[in-house]
Amino acid sequence: MPITCEACKENINVTQKRIKCTICFSTYHSECVNYGENSAIRASWKCPNCIVSQCKSHNTNTPLPPEKKQQIKNQRINDTHTIASQSTQDITPSNTLNFSNLIRSLEEMLDNKLKIVKEELIEQLKATIFLELKNEILALTSYTSQLQESYNNIQLENDNIKKDLELLQNRVSTAETQVLELRSQIGKQQQIARLNNLEVLGLPQISNECPTDLIIKIAKHAGVNLEEKDIEFAHRVQPFTKVQGRPKPIVTKLKDRKHKDAILSGLRRQKGVNTSDIGLGGKDKRIYVNEHLTPENKLLFKRAKVIAKQNAFKFVWVRNCNIFLRKNEESPVIYINCDKDLSKIT
Repeated sequence: MPITCEACKENINVTQKRIKCTICFSTYHSECVNYGENSAIRASWKCPNCIVSQCKSHNTNTPLPPEKKQQIKNQRINDTHTIASQSTQDITPSNTLNFSNLIRSLEEMLDNKLKIVKEELIEQLKATIFLELKNEILALTSYTSQLQESYNNIQLENDNIKKDLELLQNRVSTAETQVLELRSQIGKQQQIARLNNLEVLGLPQISNECPTDLIIKIAKHAGVNLEEKDIEFAHRVQPFTKVQGRPKPIVTKLKDRKHKDAILSGLRRQKGVNTSDIGLGGKDKRIYVNEHLTPENKLLFKRAKVIAKQNAFKFVWVRNCNIFLRKNEESPVIYINCDKDLSKIT
């Protein structure tokens, strides 16, 4: 807060000379009270107001003559000028130098304090940052540990799943092998059950026909004397692959396999059989008499003929419901039981 001179009512700057009253502690510009550089007077200096007040306090009620009153008044004025003149002598260059040194010392002390505070703040900030980083690192380490544990659990579960999958794959592979074996056995049993069967293709279908009589006529053309009692059944069946305009095949089962073999052998000698050979009218058509294969073996025989043609095999035939291949007259006979056997010759 700025200090105000009681005489001129203006602020007293730091660099301006001043004097303080030892009675009322009011401050004045040195110039305003005509104070000189006298340190002895400064210790007991009184402002003009205090001097006047002290003088009034010693007055008595005794009336004075006019001459005496004027003399006392003049004496007070002289005393005031004397004190003011003496007070201006207290401010010296040495006091100004001391004040500058004091300011400099205060500045140094303030700088030191600020430096200490700054260092303390820096250290405190470092400690706070270090603590926060430490906590963050600990939290991150904990989170990483949790992730590692979760990863280990997932890895363990994955390993267990792989083991279970491998076990299931082995079981499936075993089951597939067993299924293939069972299908093969069933296919063989079905084919064995058809060993005495013949399948007749291309025979026109007429109303009120008797399939048994037709089979007997075909056997007669082959040179086999076949009677109705030698036939277990003969009837038309739905073809494996239906073709528009093609008659249904006739399947017959003979009681004796030698009759079947004799019919097939006789037809090979006769170079086959036509509709005219069994007394059917109309346009003469070729009739095909084959061994009765299962649907799987029919497809296998079809693929065997394609591969045989691609690999220049001269002979492809079926005997006793078994499929055979032969490169030429001098090459060995190859028995075809499944697709794997065909893959060996490609």
